[in-house]
Amino acid sequence: IPDGILWGVTMVCALLMIGSAVWAWRRYSDEQERLSRKKVFVIEGRGLRDDDGSPLKAAVPDSIIGTRMDYLLDVRQRKDGLIVEPEDLLQPIGTMKTWLHQAQKGNDRSDLTTVYGGLTAVPLTFLTGVLLDDEGDVVVMDWDRTASRWRLLDGSDDGLRFQITGIEEAGSAREVVLAISASYTVKSEDLATTFTHPVVRMTLRDSQSSHWSQARQSALADQFLGILKQLDAMGVDRIHLVLAAQNSVVFNLARRYDKRNLPKLIVYQY
Repeated sequence: IPDGILWGVTMVCALLMIGSAVWAWRRYSDEQERLSRKKVFVIEGRGLRDDDGSPLKAAVPDSIIGTRMDYLLDVRQRKDGLIVEPEDLLQPIGTMKTWLHQAQKGNDRSDLTTVYGGLTAVPLTFLTGVLLDDEGDVVVMDWDRTASRWRLLDGSDDGLRFQITGIEEAGSAREVVLAISASYTVKSEDLATTFTHPVVRMTLRDSQSSHWSQARQSALADQFLGILKQLDAMGVDRIHLVLAAQNSVVFNLARRYDKRNLPKLIVYQY
């Protein structure tokens, strides 16, 4: 082979190798820049127990990519398992929402992920869910009491859904009680100590079944929204909501509540 051709082939190969290296470096740099823009806002609610426990931030899986920014939503009142002044706890939840909005400013929403998990009283969890409803695709985690750890809602959907009773009895009532039994049964005798309104029930047949399926929780939330719309169409303008459910279920139900177009809700701690 003539030296000129050999030299030309060598130059072409060298240029291809250099070009490939530059392209790989540019691709790597662009990917690192993209990843550096990603942020994960981890909101942990604490309210039922007066200990610090295991932080939610440490349990967020590596598959959720981005710089972690955590917020401790502390709604404890130094009374283990009790709420003594509920009105005082509204401001911390509102402050959390303000923090999140401030932290999101100047960022592309496609680069942001919000992770929520908590151990807080039902009314406070519900309010948190309502406030975070417009934050896009929120990743929800919950405390696994059996394994003593935070985990994703990564279980399979067993197809179990709420059984609904009492709609017919609501009739033309302006106020009703909506009793949701997911983790425990809301007993009629307990409701009778507080309410005289008609009672509509949403009950899971097996309260011991697993709630670790996001698909199942989404289906239960759709049922909840459907009942709220049905009660609204019947003329109900106030619903007394009594919820016995784990934190993630309460949070996901709350995210379906449309405070602008549905009856007013009063949420109780059962």
